[in-house]
Amino acid sequence: MTCENTTPITGEPIYRDLVVIGGGAAGLAAAASAYDNGVRDIVILEREGATGGILKQCIHNGFGLHRFDEELAGPEYALREAARVAERNIEVRLNTMVLSLTDDRRVVAVSPDEGLVEYVAGAVVLAMGSRERTRGMLGIAGSRPAGVYTAGTAQQFTNLRGILPGREVVMLGSGDIGLIMARRLVYEGAHVKMVLNRSHFSGGLKRNIVQCLDDYGIPLRLSHTITRIHGRARLTGVDVARVDPATKKPIPGSEEFVPCDTLLLSVGLLPENELTRAAGIAMDRRSNGALVDETLSTSAPGIFSCGNVLHIHDLVDFVSEEGDRAGESAARYLAGAEGAAGSADVVRVVPGDGVGYVVPQVVHKDAQGQVTFRFRSRDVYKKATIAVVADGEMAKTFRRPIVLPAEMESVKLPVEAFAGASELKISLDAEQVGARADQAAAAEPAEQLPEGAVAHDLVCISCPVGCMIHAVEQDGKIVSVTGNTCRRGLKYAEGEVLDPQRMVTCLVDVEESAMPASVRTERTVPKRLIPDVLAELRRVTLTKPVRCGDVVFENVCGTGVNVVATKDVL
Repeated sequence: MTCENTTPITGEPIYRDLVVIGGGAAGLAAAASAYDNGVRDIVILEREGATGGILKQCIHNGFGLHRFDEELAGPEYALREAARVAERNIEVRLNTMVLSLTDDRRVVAVSPDEGLVEYVAGAVVLAMGSRERTRGMLGIAGSRPAGVYTAGTAQQFTNLRGILPGREVVMLGSGDIGLIMARRLVYEGAHVKMVLNRSHFSGGLKRNIVQCLDDYGIPLRLSHTITRIHGRARLTGVDVARVDPATKKPIPGSEEFVPCDTLLLSVGLLPENELTRAAGIAMDRRSNGALVDETLSTSAPGIFSCGNVLHIHDLVDFVSEEGDRAGESAARYLAGAEGAAGSADVVRVVPGDGVGYVVPQVVHKDAQGQVTFRFRSRDVYKKATIAVVADGEMAKTFRRPIVLPAEMESVKLPVEAFAGASELKISLDAEQVGARADQAAAAEPAEQLPEGAVAHDLVCISCPVGCMIHAVEQDGKIVSVTGNTCRRGLKYAEGEVLDPQRMVTCLVDVEESAMPASVRTERTVPKRLIPDVLAELRRVTLTKPVRCGDVVFENVCGTGVNVVATKDVL
């Protein structure tokens, strides 16, 4: 099946060994990985004016902990991945929109410089990313006033253009972008009244709830939604109602009017798979991505899928890791390896109880080594057992203190564990499932505290794992810490109780530039000093050129911590 293009193409098709569609984290990683595995004739097609995808507007920290073993801002992470591509002299075509893709790897793209161009590729990597769900998909009643935005649009206004979208803000949905934007808007002087979530669990990472809501006293109201939008020219308020956990519908009579001038929607992401579907590639309705095998090959031989276009990730580090694997697989295909997700001689992988989807959906019976399976749960599970069953026989079990829909899970399994099977099922079993399980600590508190001691239940934010820690303080010292799974957690618990620290990210004006520079503190500063740090940086104006990594302010607020730029303004 093909996606028909009726506009005539001038010139002969361009033959390339590898075409990567999308220049975000997944596409950049895939191209660099393919190069490192022997492919030299590579082109990346990117529809925007710069590579990096959504990372360009994610000026907050928290990226790179797995991939680079350090905490970076989004633009820094994007620049590092772009540098890997540039070092290998891989061609990148910017402002180039792909219009169609066929299952025999013909790609039609358009750009202002070249017009319509047809590429004939030896292999294709799909890395188109995802887009936000919109108000139209939610069916909220009411008028269409100004002031209703997706969280990503508000993020672009605030972080790329320095424009505050509103002053009195209500947010629907608790996805990570929304949680992070709640904090950004507070930094810029807005009042975030509340964050609402229709489900009984949050859609964002635990560490983001702590850093973005709890730190600033922003209430998170679970099992609540918006039933009506008010206003004509500009939003004046919304009706908020409780949601019945059984029926998942608003409870009549529970509505309350909340005045606001801005409503942000953070209600999930959808993989951008229009090209994939039009090419006739088999899809998985559960993940909304392509059906792939252990090499990330789709049902069309030579076409691979990775990153958010395959399934939605919560950490960009794993997006890049998937890109690495897709690039390596494309290189192996070009070197003569066979196989596709639609082949008959495969083990089918299906989600069982409590699991929403699993990637990959098939594994070839002649696969070698280990296979990483990634999935999301349907609900909140405490003290969970992940069961992997091959043709009705238990192949492997994994224990987790807590499993949340907001956090992607992964398990690795040697192919020998399911050799000869025709079906592999991944399920969740738990001792407790419920609306408040995500608030429960994995570590049990001490039954009796020493005299004068105080207990603290914390969610560790030193890495994306988000361990639930129980710490006991006595006489200004930490006497007991349980629940952490690494030394970072121990150090975090001691600091969070006695002197909590945070990294600060914000914007700084640049002379003769419409675009501000994004900056961050090199290290954490005392949480109590964040308002002073922001006030001091608002008084700063930089001069061009500003380069990523430049120290733009020394010893901010006398903390001994420098502030560095996280993107280029040239």
